[in-house]
Amino acid sequence: MHGPLIGSLILGFLWAMWHLPLFLIPSWDTPHRSPLDVIVWAVSITILFTWVFNNTKGSVLRIILAHGSFNSAAVATYILFPAPAVTGGSLNFVIGFGVAALLILALTRGRLGYQHYHPEETAQTTAPA
Repeated sequence: MHGPLIGSLILGFLWAMWHLPLFLIPSWDTPHRSPLDVIVWAVSITILFTWVFNNTKGSVLRIILAHGSFNSAAVATYILFPAPAVTGGSLNFVIGFGVAALLILALTRGRLGYQHYHPEETAQTTAPA
């Protein structure tokens, strides 16, 4: 129905709404961001995760590991580099992930690695006759 880019945009927006309280409530000790920053960040991450998902033939485990790796790296960055330039805002993350997402979009021409993967079709075409 919709391609991977439209699906990623929709999912990214929904994911941003899900994570928005995490970034707007000061007592949760996350960098305070504007709602627009959270939306751009979440859509960018979703595009990256969609590309990983499509290039691993639909591996949810690898997306779980990618999400966990991202969270672990963010925590480590905040602990190792407590300077306000790192922990005080989100511009570095928004720009970094935004550029990575745009690069993947350009290199894949918006298809994000999607190849019409259907496990049952692959099994039928590779089975001996």
